[in-house]
Amino acid sequence: MKSVFRFLGLGVLAATFTAAGAGDAFAQTACDDADAKQAIYKRFTDNFDKAVAQRKLAVEAAKEYIEKYGSCADDKAQVDYLKGYIPPTEKLIVDTLAKAEMDALYNRFNTSLGAKNWDEVYASGKEVLAKEKDPKIQLDVAILLGSLGLDEAIKNNDKYNADTVKYALEAIQKIESGATSDKYGAAYKGVGVEYKNAKFSDGKSNALGWLNYTIGYIKFVREKNRKDALPFLYKATQVTSAPKGFPFVYEAIGLYYLDEVLRLENERNAKLGNPKTETDETKALYALQKGYADRAIDALGRAYKLVTDPKEKVYKDSLYAKLKTTYEFRNNGKADGVDAYIAQLTAKPMPNPTTDVTPVVEAAPATTTSSANTSSMNAPAATVIPVSNTTTAKPAATSKDTAVKTTAAPAKKPAPKKKGTR
Repeated sequence: MKSVFRFLGLGVLAATFTAAGAGDAFAQTACDDADAKQAIYKRFTDNFDKAVAQRKLAVEAAKEYIEKYGSCADDKAQVDYLKGYIPPTEKLIVDTLAKAEMDALYNRFNTSLGAKNWDEVYASGKEVLAKEKDPKIQLDVAILLGSLGLDEAIKNNDKYNADTVKYALEAIQKIESGATSDKYGAAYKGVGVEYKNAKFSDGKSNALGWLNYTIGYIKFVREKNRKDALPFLYKATQVTSAPKGFPFVYEAIGLYYLDEVLRLENERNAKLGNPKTETDETKALYALQKGYADRAIDALGRAYKLVTDPKEKVYKDSLYAKLKTTYEFRNNGKADGVDAYIAQLTAKPMPNPTTDVTPVVEAAPATTTSSANTSSMNAPAATVIPVSNTTTAKPAATSKDTAVKTTAAPAKKPAPKKKGTR
């Protein structure tokens, strides 16, 4: 007796089982138990092409059939078929469940983004990064999470600073390691950031500029950590990006240098003693002050040149006042040449603030006037005119809103507040 079971071939199966059941029921072996075979196989055929829950039942039935009748000669063809069915079906089940889980997660992520529920955006975004396998989507989500907190920081909300810096650093590392994206960011129903646009067609450099600017802003303004902000602010000036043209970036670097000029002045005055006596140590401090002043003039001059809007005259004048005062200190009280210096400034590269400052060795200053040379600068505070990373983006013209997984890049609207655009 030999039976070849076909997919859905219950008629043949039943006929075979009927023929096999003619003998003594109590003498049947497992291989000859037609009713048991038919019951298991019916569970398989009832569920083999249905939804995931039913396919699970089909797989269970297939495994049971193989276990019980795998050694039966007459069942070899059917057993071989079932063995071939199980692996791809189990993979299909796993993939389907994983897709359903990711779809639910993206729905949660996109919904919270559209509602500007940042707590939920960061919570669900963290899960997306942990479970998403597509490196492009991973990068887009990291960029988004590393950008959203800037607007909140500008509004003096520091709740998302740590997460923003964390994911901005992660996105920078991914980009610098070779990760790419179609949009360099993500948006849903007009909310989000996408750095690839008409002005910055590659997206990569603009993303790097904004991510570094975001970290630099949070550290400089919100955390009051000016020194650690420097590398990020500087990097924002070294790529073709919107932040490269923001005066604040250069002003902030200049203000750090002014901090150092004044710190060194206080240290030097303490070492001069009373009566004031110049020593090799105080001369070295004075030379280093001049070096920091050179750097400050350079940075403030670049900021000054970037302010072109007549509405920002007050801001521009404040930059010029800081610049002129520092220039006078650097040149022993003389302001001659400051405008000419500003005019030619951008012809040379900006010094990297993470490199050592070169002292400017000149004749020793008169100890009676050294303090006066810097006292008029006072401890500078940042004239912060922050540039918002807008969270408004024009949605793509698609039939379905999908933030991270959409293939059409939405066009950007100009930032509705502050200055600048992504």
